Amino acid sequence: IRRIVKGLIVYIWDLPASQAYHHAERFGLLKHSLEVAYLDAKRASRELLVNNEGVPSIERTRKERMWRVLSALLIGLFHDVGKIFDVILQVKYINRTILYHPLKGGILDFYIAHSGMNVELEWRQGRGMHHIRKNMYLFALIMPLQVMQCMPVSIVSMLLNNLYDYRDAGDKESVRQATADENKERIVRLLSYIY
Repeated sequence: IRRIVKGLIVYIWDLPASQAYHHAERFGLLKHSLEVAYLDAKRASRELLVNNEGVPSIERTRKERMWRVLSALLIGLFHDVGKIFDVILQVKYINRTILYHPLKGGILDFYIAHSGMNVELEWRQGRGMHHIRKNMYLFALIMPLQVMQCMPVSIVSMLLNNLYDYRDAGDKESVRQATADENKERIVRLLSYIY
């Protein structure tokens, strides 16, 4: 898990999770991804699975819990990583501009390669939820193949399907908490102006 999280950090480094909606601050995407991973893994650890007859099965739950928790954690970590394709990062030199591309390395690598330069971030127009379809690219780049090879085929299939079309309570809860916190901060700022 540590190796996977380190790989993810190199790619998304200080990227906000959104332009202005939730976790819009530096490192917002990392914070949001870790929160969702935790919430999804916690939920998966509490699930009681059913057997082939549709009856709750403690035996099946015990056998598959580790894999389900791991896949929930991975889905949570990577559920929004495709947002890296929603931004334009660039460094302007005197005679040229260099653009960042996610398939050439992580944002941290880009910062290191252009240390001392001001990296500008701009959000692409018309983004919508298209980033979900791009989660798979970075998952394939960051995820160690050895981990995937150890997992049961049914779990890998579930993991990949959910990465491709993620809609989960962990994401909604993280966004709800962030927007509530941001609303509290706005109210405090507003009150400080009034008083």
